[in-house]
Amino acid sequence: MGTFVAEREIGVVGPIREHYVVSNEQTDDESRHRTEVCWPVFLPHQERSDASVKLYAVTFDCTNATRLAAFWSAVLDRVVDDGATEEFTAIGLEDPADRSPHWMFVRVPEAKAVKNRVHPDLIAADLEGEVGQLVALGAVRKADFEEGGARWTTLCDPEGNEFDVVAEGA
Repeated sequence: MGTFVAEREIGVVGPIREHYVVSNEQTDDESRHRTEVCWPVFLPHQERSDASVKLYAVTFDCTNATRLAAFWSAVLDRVVDDGATEEFTAIGLEDPADRSPHWMFVRVPEAKAVKNRVHPDLIAADLEGEVGQLVALGAVRKADFEEGGARWTTLCDPEGNEFDVVAEGA
C-alpha cells in the first residue's frame, strides 16, 4: 500500500497499488461481507510499460466548429489547421507528435445542455492576468477556487464548455 492521491473534485481516490485488487471477505457475522475494489493509480512520473494507447485529441461538440476553434487557437497560441469548415475544424493534426494533444471541433445539431463531465485544465504563471486575457477573447468567468494550497478559476468557452486555469506553483 502506498500514499493516497487526492483529486480536488472527488476527494481521495484511493491507495496506490500496483495491481487491480478485488476481495470479498466474510466477517464473523455470516450475513455481512466487506468488498474492497481498488484500481491502479499512476502518478505523472510513473510509466506503464504495457500502455498501447496515447491521448490523440480532445474533441468538442459544438454548433460552429470554425468559431470555437478560433477561440481555442487564441487560447493555446496554436494555428487552426487548413481546411477548416463549420462542420469540422482541427488544431494540430499536422503538428509533430510532441505537440499533442490535437484539438478537434465537430458540429452537432444539439446545444450543450449540462455541465461537462470532463474538461481541460490549463496552467498559468499569472492566473489573474491569463484569466483577464481569456475573458477578453470571449470566455466567461464562472468561479474562483482556493483549496489545499491550489488556486484556480473555472471559465466557459464561447459555447459554454467549462475549463479551468490553475495557478502555476500554487
